[in-house]
Order: sequence, then structure tokens, then C-alpha cells
Amino acid sequence: EKSAGSPSALHDARPGGGGRGHFAQPDSRAEAEWRAWTWAQLLFAAALVAALGWALAVYFKSGAGLPLEPWPRRGLGILLGVGLLFFLGRSVVLALRLQGHAPNR
Repeated sequence: EKSAGSPSALHDARPGGGGRGHFAQPDSRAEAEWRAWTWAQLLFAAALVAALGWALAVYFKSGAGLPLEPWPRRGLGILLGVGLLFFLGRSVVLALRLQGHAPNR
């Protein structure tokens, strides 16, 4: 078998001087990209909250007049309500995430 080489051929990838190294370029581009994508997700989730809220309001106003059996009518109401709650929660999480810094990668 061949050996992997002598231990002296291995080098530490960390910069010298202990502590944290300073990189030539700050990570502001990555943070800006993370913020842009988080904003896009928040806007999409908020648009879904508005659309599902409107659909639920229309459903409550005229749901009885829909030409559906009772069980699919009830299922539609449940689906609209659960979707509204889910995307409302998602919007809150994304808004809170934007208050902080980008996660470490």
C-alpha cells in the first residue's frame, strides 16, 4: 500500500495569526442575495394570504349557493382556511427572518 504522504506535506487552511481571518471581499453580496430571495418569498406568501382570504370571504358569502354536495363544500372551506393559516404563518416567519442576518452557510 502507498502511504498518503508525510505529515509535513499537510498545511493548515486557516490564516495565520490565530483568531478570525479577514477576507478580501465582505460577504455583503451573499447577504443581499439572501435578503432579495427572502423578500420575494415574503411577497409571494403575502399575495397568497390575500388571495386565500378573499376566496374564503367569497366562500362564506356564497358557499351555500355552490352547486356542490355538502362534503366537498365543507372540504373546500377547510382547504381555504388551512391554506390561509399556513401562508399567514409563513409570512410571519419570513418577516421575522428579515429582521436578522443571513444564516451561516
